[in-house]
Amino acid sequence: MIGDEGVRPLTLLQLIDDVERLGLGYRFDKDITVALNRIIAMDETNVGAEKNIHVTALKFRFLRQHDYDISQDMFQSYKDHYDDFVED
Repeated sequence: MIGDEGVRPLTLLQLIDDVERLGLGYRFDKDITVALNRIIAMDETNVGAEKNIHVTALKFRFLRQHDYDISQDMFQSYKDHYDDFVED
């Protein structure tokens, strides 16, 4: 399922989370890298982009965990002019 092209980003991120929490991430390391590259490509083309703090947080955590150079500025759209997080 990690390699499936039709999987939504949230579903894919949750699957990666489940695999890593089970301690099996090392067995799927290449698949996870391919999936994270696909998620980055989706963001760049805006395909399947979801404006959701949960998706953004998972994406941020996994990209940082897997040594991708990702900025914390991806959370700026969830902040107000006082730099506080906005409630939904």
